[in-house]
Amino acid sequence: MTTTFQLNESEINDQFLVALKTLFKDRNLTLTVEVAEDGQDETDYLLSSPANRDRLLQSVQNVREGKNLVETNIAQLNALIQNA
Repeated sequence: MTTTFQLNESEINDQFLVALKTLFKDRNLTLTVEVAEDGQDETDYLLSSPANRDRLLQSVQNVREGKNLVETNIAQLNALIQNA
């Protein structure tokens, strides 16, 4: 599983770390930190990796076809993050 977070260094705080630990509980992680180029469009960034591009385009196709969709209750997710 690959998850990409694009954020400012000031957003890396205890709450963010708790959320990461909650989302990936009991899993081994590899964290890579990369400085984003100023002015780089988010779409360009997401499509820059062939593997990420394929995954993103497949996800768009899945949404169009109504396949492999996951529903999330935002209130429950927020409660989980705040109670972690």
